[in-house]
Amino acid sequence: MDILASGVMDWGDAYAFNSFYDPVYDRRIFYGWVRESHRSYGERAFGYNGQITLPREVFIQVISNVVHINESLNASWTLTSNQDETFTFKTLGIRPIDEIVNLRKTNEFIRKQSQKFHQRIDYLHMNVTSLNFELKGNINISLNSTAGFVFRRSTNGLEYTTLYYNSSNEYLILNRTSSSLIKQFDDQTIYAKHLLLTRQISTNFVEKELLSLHIFLDNSLLEVYVNNRTVISTHIYPSLSDSLELGYFVGGTDGTVEFSDVSIWFNLQNAFSLRPLNTSTHLVNPSVNNAAIHSFQLSVFLFLFYLFHSL
Repeated sequence: MDILASGVMDWGDAYAFNSFYDPVYDRRIFYGWVRESHRSYGERAFGYNGQITLPREVFIQVISNVVHINESLNASWTLTSNQDETFTFKTLGIRPIDEIVNLRKTNEFIRKQSQKFHQRIDYLHMNVTSLNFELKGNINISLNSTAGFVFRRSTNGLEYTTLYYNSSNEYLILNRTSSSLIKQFDDQTIYAKHLLLTRQISTNFVEKELLSLHIFLDNSLLEVYVNNRTVISTHIYPSLSDSLELGYFVGGTDGTVEFSDVSIWFNLQNAFSLRPLNTSTHLVNPSVNNAAIHSFQLSVFLFLFYLFHSL
């Protein structure tokens, strides 16, 4: 087997990935299973356990003419030295398949004007409220600054989740410590190592990547795609009915942060529109009164059935 590229499939809670080859568009598509983060609290009340991720395309991401990068990092990418003292960066590329745009058909849409900040902003409402949304946007973050988005925030500010990038340590951070007032749920912060690469454009000009975010929130299931190579999938469980707000976050000590090309699709189309909103059914509890077979009797019956049919 020839290993062409390596990388982290998901920095969050997705696992058990399976893939298939799509010959029509010459691509490889894979899915993962995202385990719940409720620590089994209220598991029966949920009525389900875990979800499948959006279909993702995996590819080899190659970025040339990279400069100002630490060669000694033991990370999920490879660097090849070039004669002009630049590097070629190679890693596992991951992005949602193009067909997911079909879920935008019957939604609300808003495109935000560019916003530039020179000071800390813990929260600035974007005038969007929704249980679910798709967000695409770019952030230019100067050194010693942090920036990102706050979502599923309650009007009183008691519940919220913050996704942001720290330019100093080069980590994408998902802070869930205030995601829910129900403390039995997992509130662990998730960290994903993510370099923003600097490229040599010409002899006297270099350019640093923007942080390019593509976020999907489907009620509790969250998927974050960054620069087509870093992914976080996990769950959040806000408990308040008004935990619906979406806004900007800017932290750090100094510097400038600019948000650009921010587009939001919200109140998204139901992928299972023909399915009832409440699919719960009453559980059947076998009992002697209805002549049901007890679990022990059932086990013996199945064992004997298998034994005789094996003879």
